Amino acid sequence: MTSKGLSAAVLILAAWTLVGCGGVTPVETPFNKGVYLYSVERYAEAEAEYRLAIHDDEDDLRARYNLGLTLEHLNRSAEAREQYELILRQEPDHPRASATLAAMEWESGDPEQASRAEARLRQLIDADHRDLAAYVTLGARLIDAGRLEEARDVVRQGLEVAPTHVELNALLGDVEYRRQEYGKAEDAYDAALKRDEDDLHALLGRGRAAFARMHWDEARSWMKRALYVHPDLREAHRVLAEVAERQGNLEDAVWHWWRVRDLERLDPPEGGADPTRYEEQLRKLYERLLDRLRRES
Repeated sequence: MTSKGLSAAVLILAAWTLVGCGGVTPVETPFNKGVYLYSVERYAEAEAEYRLAIHDDEDDLRARYNLGLTLEHLNRSAEAREQYELILRQEPDHPRASATLAAMEWESGDPEQASRAEARLRQLIDADHRDLAAYVTLGARLIDAGRLEEARDVVRQGLEVAPTHVELNALLGDVEYRRQEYGKAEDAYDAALKRDEDDLHALLGRGRAAFARMHWDEARSWMKRALYVHPDLREAHRVLAEVAERQGNLEDAVWHWWRVRDLERLDPPEGGADPTRYEEQLRKLYERLLDRLRRES
């Protein structure tokens, strides 16, 4: 798993899987330094601190788990997977390592691994119906697979355990959005945002749902809130560009399409960046701007 475009899957895992240090003024240890560095996206430095923590105590599963997440952000999935497997050798029922490894297996594209991952997640839930990480991971994967009814059932089961859980409510929003039930999607995203007003998953979902309903001002407002939390969200810039075009704000549309193009070059999507992808869009906007300037002069 990578941070490309801050996809829903990444936002989900970022929200609940990092093991924190706790306390108001934690003791300055390699582990606590790693938690801080990870939180500010200084992943290479976080890796070094977590490795120091593991060197001091090879049985520190918190540090090993967080090291795995950090390696994923550094696009070193094989090394991350090795850390989760080491955890499970020591603690076979470790819920977070099991759920995260299952997510990696499902995302591999290998049908056999995906089937095994699904079985593992369902076993985790059967073993402990309060395992929210398993509900979140299984629900997200089922949504990605287009199995929306099953995903909704899983997410609702999780919400019976924790009705105000941010990611489960956001996932319910995703299900309803994919079903084109945009009002229900908005209600679910609102439930997530009531608990955490800065949750990126819910903010992006809320903006998409408003856009789908052609509520342009509302969509713009939600996406701007998302950019306030994280300025480099391609999806938010894309929606803002499309809203600006529809409202005739051509300068804003050009700026946001520029940002989408530049961000894609810096962090290419799967399959690599297409340098010409947005050129035609920008060319048309420039022509409209020039035409407007001629008419106004």
